Formats: sequence, C-alpha cells, structure tokens
Amino acid sequence: MGLCTKTKARTPSRRGQAVEVAPAAAAPDPAAAAAATSAAAEAAAKEPIPEDKQTIEGEDSASPSPPSPPAAAATPAATATAAAAAAAAAAGDSAAAEPPSRREIQERIHGYPPPARNNSAATSCAGLTEGPLSRAGTLQQQEREKEEKEKERQKEKEKEMEKEKEKEMEKEKEREREREREEREREERKKEKEREEKEKEKENTKEKEREAEEEVQQQQQQQMMEKCCCPRFTWL
Repeated sequence: MGLCTKTKARTPSRRGQAVEVAPAAAAPDPAAAAAATSAAAEAAAKEPIPEDKQTIEGEDSASPSPPSPPAAAATPAATATAAAAAAAAAAGDSAAAEPPSRREIQERIHGYPPPARNNSAATSCAGLTEGPLSRAGTLQQQEREKEEKEKERQKEKEKEMEKEKEKEMEKEKEREREREREEREREERKKEKEREEKEKEKENTKEKEREAEEEVQQQQQQQMMEKCCCPRFTWL
C-alpha cells in the first residue's frame, strides 16, 4: 500500500533531513539610517529649484533672474530635520524591539486599568466604586426589595386573616339567629300547649257543669214523681 501525501513529511527518509529556516532580517543601524537621511537632504538642497514655464514666458528676457538662496543657509535646517527624523526612527526601532506590557495592552483595549484582585466592589462592578453601582449598594437594594416583598406578604396575610375573622363572625351571627329562632319556636309550642290545656280545662268544666245540671234536673223530677205518687192524695 502506498502512503498518503499528507504523511510524506513523516516518512523515515525525510526525518533525517535538516530543516531550512530563512535567515531573519538584520535590524537597521540607527546611525547608518540617520547618515543616509542627512545625505539625501543635502543632495535635495543642492539641486536647483525648477522654475515655472508660465513665469519664464511672461517675464522679460532683459530682466535679471532672482538670486538663488545660498546652499550654506539651507544646510543647517536640513541637518536639523534629518536629526529629528533619525531620532524618531531610533525611538520607533526601540519601541518595536521592546513589546508593550500587559498593562499597556489593557489600557489600549479598555481605556482603564483592571480592578484589584481583592477589591470585591471593583470586581463586581467592573472598576466602578460609586454608591448605587457598588456591591454594597446592590446588596442594600436587594435587601430593600426583600423587605418590601415581606411587607407586602404580611399585608396580604393580615387581609386574609381579617377576611377569615369576618367570615367567622358572620357564621357566629347566623348560629345565634338560628338559636333565637329555635327558642322562639319552642316558646310558641309551649304557648300552644298551654292554650290547648286551657281549652281542655274549659271543656271539662263545662261538661261538669252540664252533668251537675242534669243531676239537679233528675233530682227535681224524682221529687216531683214522689209527690205525685204520695197515698194522702189517692182519694183525690
């Protein structure tokens, strides 16, 4: 079986070969760069300034040309600019050679230093230590919210208890009303019984009176009969 092309670098024939690494570019010498910039500035100063064609055609041929500035006057200014450019290049090379620190990177990204490790208020609020934004402020707000919720629950419970008490009072009132009704019914029954008993007594008394009257009448009749049957009156 043949080897895959992806694993050719791992074959034994290629393991012993030396790895070719491209040589790193040598850092430029700041002194040589400064000398080159100064030489270029001097050469540019020595070259004549080109004149505009329109001005040359418009001017009179007899008029003398203005004197060119001396090269000696332009040399110090060019040297100063070249030295400043060389210093800036050297500073840039040194800055490029030294990598930025972690703090500088954080400042470039975030714009403020990272919070302290043990500062709970800063770590919880991303470096902000104001009252309402600090951890203590948030905890106080949470406690206040909890207290408000507990107060609302207490009020709701009190309202429920009051409603239950009102219901119990209504039930008690209904029971009292039922008891009063039962007592009234009992009293009415008693009164009816008393009336019935009185009526019965009246009827009994009337019957007794009738019986007494009947007895009296019977006695009178007997007396009358006895008188009629007497022997003294037989001769009549």
